[in-house]
Amino acid sequence: MDIFRENSLNVFKPKYFATEIEAINWLNKEFNIKDSETVDHKLAITFKGTADDGKVVFEIKEQESKFTSTINSFKTILEQNHFMRNSGDKYFSLTPREKETLKLIIKGYTNEQISDKMYISFNTVRTHRNRIWKKLGIKQLSDCSKYKCFFN
Repeated sequence: MDIFRENSLNVFKPKYFATEIEAINWLNKEFNIKDSETVDHKLAITFKGTADDGKVVFEIKEQESKFTSTINSFKTILEQNHFMRNSGDKYFSLTPREKETLKLIIKGYTNEQISDKMYISFNTVRTHRNRIWKKLGIKQLSDCSKYKCFFN
């Protein structure tokens, strides 16, 4: 998935805020972004308020050719946010060395490469990996990639 690439070309770059007021103020402004071909275009996002059912309403104005990728970026960001809220306690239960090991696993390093990079034995890497799997409830290697969002 391209959202996990180090230098993603997504047109939307998430910004995090300390307060709801800061987020609303940011959302009520138009801003320029550059796409992968470095052509300027405007993406306008306007906060419209809250609907009767309590859901937030936004207006998005985007070039038609960019709209699908922008919506997909929003969807990915919302999914990551949901995952982070539901998985934060598990992730923060890892020790610093387990977090470091997980980061290297996500980047695709083998146990032997992790051993060399962290200056620990191959068996220690396996122990870290087993503890990570147990703490995070990981069943297969591909589940690790979900935790990439904690390293951004």
